[in-house]
Amino acid sequence: MLFVGAILASTVLIIGGVDSWKNILLALLAWDIGSGLMSTSNEGLHQAWREQTRTNRWVFVIFHVTVYPAIVILLSPSVGISVLLVGLLVAKTGFFAVGTLFGRN
Repeated sequence: MLFVGAILASTVLIIGGVDSWKNILLALLAWDIGSGLMSTSNEGLHQAWREQTRTNRWVFVIFHVTVYPAIVILLSPSVGISVLLVGLLVAKTGFFAVGTLFGRN
C-alpha cells in the first residue's frame, strides 16, 4: 500500500520539483491518495469503518470530495497532475463509500 503512495509522491516531485513547499505538500497528499486508494479497496478497512458512526463515514466522504480536491488543485503545478490526483481521489472515495456506506453491515 505504501509503495503505491511512494510512487505517486515521487512522480509529483519529479514533475514539480522539490524547490517549493507547495510541491512537497502536494507530494505528501499524493502519497496519502495512493496509499489510501489501495487501503480503501481492502475489506479489513471497510469492516473497521463500519464500526464507526454513519456520520463519521459521511464526514470522511464529504471531506474527500470537497476540501481535499480543492487543496490538490490549488497546490498542483500542472493541470495533468491535478487531473491525475483528483481522479485517483475520486476512486479512493468511491471504494470507501461502496465498501462502508453501501456495503454489508
